[in-house]
Amino acid sequence: YNDGRIILSDMGSQYFSMAVTSTNHVIIIYYDENESRLVMKYSKDPVTGSNPTAAVEWNTSDIVFPEYVGNYVSMVLDQYDGIHISAFDSGDSDLAYIYVPSYLTKKSEKKMVHYTVDQSGAVGNWTQIKINSEGKPVIAYTNATENGQRDAIKLAIAEGKVVASGTASTIGTIKAGIDSKTKYTTGDWEYMTVPAITPPQGGDSKFQNVCLDFDSAGRPVVGYLGSNIEFGKALDE
Repeated sequence: YNDGRIILSDMGSQYFSMAVTSTNHVIIIYYDENESRLVMKYSKDPVTGSNPTAAVEWNTSDIVFPEYVGNYVSMVLDQYDGIHISAFDSGDSDLAYIYVPSYLTKKSEKKMVHYTVDQSGAVGNWTQIKINSEGKPVIAYTNATENGQRDAIKLAIAEGKVVASGTASTIGTIKAGIDSKTKYTTGDWEYMTVPAITPPQGGDSKFQNVCLDFDSAGRPVVGYLGSNIEFGKALDE
């Protein structure tokens, strides 16, 4: 705690995401530019806000994340506190998905899963990941190859879904979108382009994120900056 601020790390970057578990433990993941990979930290004790000036002790996760994956990171927890992460793989200009069962998962358990979701163009900027009502990860992101065009915003929806295992989650039937050997799409993620009214300004400094949520029927709604703030909504087939 320093001058009214709680310091997490002095080696972070602009790419970070935060979530709070069902037990009120705070998880923060950020891209460490010195290490060229993501780092996950979590509060040793629950943080309830009852004493907002109290110091928070942070532990560093034992998980070692893949190198060069972490720009434009987004993180969401499923209902069992399983951790789902989307990010840009700057080594290959691909969209990456990472799953970790818990912030307490150990490297030795070898339970972290890292998949490539999309590799068509330079994809994975400004990601946002959510879990829909079916337990399927949904990722909204931009295709930098289409900057300045109306086809820059994309959605990827997993065909597989999270599965409960007692009081925890497993990755269930979620698989890679790109085969690691053949480099072809697997059919295990559905991709769609979100039609824009005006060209999304993904390359502009005023463009800060792609927003994703769901309407009352569970359909994805995506917001972004074009000439104005716009949104696109999926319709029933």
